[in-house]
Amino acid sequence: MLLVIGAAAVPVLVIWFAQTRWGGRDDHWWAMATSAAALVGFAFLLSRVGVDKKIADEDIKNEKGEVVCLEGNVLSKEAAERATESQYVVRRWHYLRALYVGQDGRWSTSKLQALLWTIAVAWGLTSLIVAKWYGDSAGWDEQLRNGLQDEYLLLLGGPFAAAIASKAIVTGKVENGDLPKVEGSSSGAAEGLRQVVSDDAGDTDLIDTQYFVFNLVALAFFFGTFPFEFSKGFPDIPHLLVGLTSVSAAAYVAKKTTESGTPALTTVVPHKEARGETVELWGRNIVLRSATPPKSPTVMFDGIKSETVTYVAETRNEIDHVTVVVPEGAPLGTVQIRAVTPAGTATGDLPFEVVSPLQIRHVTQPIKDAPGSQFRIYGRALDKVVRVTLGGFEVDATGVSATEIACTLGTSNYPVGADVALVLDSREHGAVSTTVTVEP
Repeated sequence: MLLVIGAAAVPVLVIWFAQTRWGGRDDHWWAMATSAAALVGFAFLLSRVGVDKKIADEDIKNEKGEVVCLEGNVLSKEAAERATESQYVVRRWHYLRALYVGQDGRWSTSKLQALLWTIAVAWGLTSLIVAKWYGDSAGWDEQLRNGLQDEYLLLLGGPFAAAIASKAIVTGKVENGDLPKVEGSSSGAAEGLRQVVSDDAGDTDLIDTQYFVFNLVALAFFFGTFPFEFSKGFPDIPHLLVGLTSVSAAAYVAKKTTESGTPALTTVVPHKEARGETVELWGRNIVLRSATPPKSPTVMFDGIKSETVTYVAETRNEIDHVTVVVPEGAPLGTVQIRAVTPAGTATGDLPFEVVSPLQIRHVTQPIKDAPGSQFRIYGRALDKVVRVTLGGFEVDATGVSATEIACTLGTSNYPVGADVALVLDSREHGAVSTTVTVEP
């Protein structure tokens, strides 16, 4: 409370000190400097005042196992009642930061525009008032005579309307599950400004950039004109600049209405693989690329979670690419791959076949039906093979390795033909078979 009172008193103290020190000077530059110093002091104190918020350090679940608060989000009332101290961290949420940072922890494009114009108008009005106190009332009198120009109402109201509308649109889509939203972060002004001109995936967005740049141009005109035409009050902003900022604000809101972040899996390569092997997975909106480092989704094979999911940078902005290790517990046969985004939104299913690690990839043939005749088998996990049979009769297996087996025919009466069964038996992975040609 003392800090809040101090924050409110800083502008008054700065202006009082400046008036007693420089009062009577017929110089509006002192008034503008005094106003700027007062606003900076006020902003500094706001940056030190805030509230503590509990941020989930892991997913918080209820007694039914349902997630009531995702990792990285502010604890809801239900989550706060269930969470233990080890499940959350306390972070200071400063009032100044809340003026330009959205609920997702990223710098908000729309809130920043509204804040910048609020600062510009507040600084201008304060400068006119302080100059009047210093003895230079020309600017203030002219402003009172003309009133606040309509373009300033648009420049102030447009960003606020855009901020309110975009928040309502995004909140509705998040609640309906149409747009995943995750608690992000920003470290420093450079990262924050990058977020201003980027979408939630971290990719540079043309409409966001346009909205920000056109407002910067209009602000540059205001700050470059006002000090040199101080006696005329606020300068008239050209209709060209007002039109550009208004159109870009409308485009920004329109983009929010059409924005879709529904996650989906598109491709898996290869379409079948053994447990413990790596496959590549592509999809849309499954990776939170705006996080540092990017957050990969949880990937499951018939409900069995993969422990290793790695993000792969992709040149196409709309495509997310990860590598996934097939979990050891995945059942053999056709399974369904499903991804769950960092926001907790699940994709649809993508079919995949989990095959045995024991595989026959090639057999040297034709095989001659003669005692001592040799052939080789190439494949995977062949070192687990304990028995090789040809047409139901065992053959001698020598030189066994993980990828190759050298076989020698014995004196058995092996069948001859084009479709003779070659079977490999193992204790760990069962049996695999193929057909080969045996010539007399």
